[in-house]
Amino acid sequence: MAARAPAPDYDVRPHQTVSGIEVSDSGEFGLLPITEEAAMLHANGRSEAAIDVLLQGLAEPQGVRHNPQTWFMLFDLFQLQGMRAEFDRLALDFVVEFERSAPIWRGASAPDALGLDSPTRKHAPVYVLGRVLTEDSRREIADLEELAGREGAVRMDFSALQVVDDVGCTLLGEAMQRMDSLGRRVKLKAPEVLEALLRAEIQRRGKSCARSLWLLLLRLYQIRGMHEEFESAALEFAVTFEVSPPNWEPLRTALREPPSGEYEAPASSEMPPDALKLGGVLSGAAPPQVNEILNYGAAHSQVDIDMSTVSRVDFVAAGALLNALIGLTGSGKAVTIHGANEMIQVLFAVVGVNRHATLARNKQH
Repeated sequence: MAARAPAPDYDVRPHQTVSGIEVSDSGEFGLLPITEEAAMLHANGRSEAAIDVLLQGLAEPQGVRHNPQTWFMLFDLFQLQGMRAEFDRLALDFVVEFERSAPIWRGASAPDALGLDSPTRKHAPVYVLGRVLTEDSRREIADLEELAGREGAVRMDFSALQVVDDVGCTLLGEAMQRMDSLGRRVKLKAPEVLEALLRAEIQRRGKSCARSLWLLLLRLYQIRGMHEEFESAALEFAVTFEVSPPNWEPLRTALREPPSGEYEAPASSEMPPDALKLGGVLSGAAPPQVNEILNYGAAHSQVDIDMSTVSRVDFVAAGALLNALIGLTGSGKAVTIHGANEMIQVLFAVVGVNRHATLARNKQH
């Protein structure tokens, strides 16, 4: 591997958020010469050189460092190269620079890799926690775990709860983590009661609270699918303790309860169900993926293309794709490209693909 230019002096601590998309016709940011250069280097298979160029740009105190797209390109390059430590260091610096959550490392726990079962429906037993959540709750929490293990699912009722402390929150948080790792499905009843108690302790005590209390609050938000609240609390956690906040990760065991009183697994994807899924590298003047697009487009008026597992598109292939899209849009088709990484998005802006297709950008970008 070629010698890499010194990275910015990161204050090492990672972070991230959950998925969703917003639509952009031409990219959210104006292109800079350095981002165009990095995109072309990556398109030509020189990803390490692209990393060097972007790192050198971020080392400058002005200009490039304040352009979020430069950071997102680096995040995607580190992900593609498997550079988790560098990704995490960059994430911490991103949080400090922009005061918002950084992108998530897409590991084995990412939504596509979870292998979520089809929604499971049945009645889950209810376990009502007592008035206090303290050291004295140890036996109660053990009983809760035993019930979840026996039934495979449990509804935890917090409606009677009035007092929490660090030890009790630690015990409950550890139990919930064990239940998740063992596949015990969890539904919360009156979670706002526990949330209010946790929030009151955090506001009153701040850094003197055990971290487990903060982590329990974050887990509540994960289970309830409250992504924005999670991000806000996670950033507050990071600032308070000067450490990396936990990543948002979908919980396989988190359940939603429909009006019938049954429970079910939450939906896991916003990708159109019949989108054409492409993968690998698009390379050369006649990449087979372009023929797939044309065949798909012949049968659909709305052409949705999933490029979330495409790692690279070279310059020649981008031209071939552009010609195909011009033909599709000329015949009245609407084209949307989903999930393309930031390097590909910039290349498409350089070539002009974004003038003939709508690019669905991940909201965390």
